[in-house]
Amino acid sequence: MPTNSIDYFHALDGRLRIGIAGLKRSPATAARLEAELKLFAGITDVSANPKTGNVLVTYDTLTIQQHHILDALHSMGYLEQPPQPGGAIIAARPDRGRDNSKISRSIATNVMKFALERAVEAIFL
Repeated sequence: MPTNSIDYFHALDGRLRIGIAGLKRSPATAARLEAELKLFAGITDVSANPKTGNVLVTYDTLTIQQHHILDALHSMGYLEQPPQPGGAIIAARPDRGRDNSKISRSIATNVMKFALERAVEAIFL
């Protein structure tokens, strides 16, 4: 899957909207993106719109953080690179001392499960 540039980015605590150029006019990509993101612990809803090219992700901030979602989109090939902090419209709460290592392990586990599933599909299908 070719990498994509970001057309639009807006984030609030628990809500992330990103315009992904490669999503426009591609219902298959939109469906695949929704299915892949819904596998992550803490993501409560994903709505990818192939007409606008936007994806809206709502998530539980106690389970997953915005940068983890952006990094996952990057590692799955939907973004060339995650938005830089200076280029984003962000309104977020302070960290409140959460243990981010558990979140990172959860994301790494989900990404590895996804990669393994795709490898098995490629071998056997």
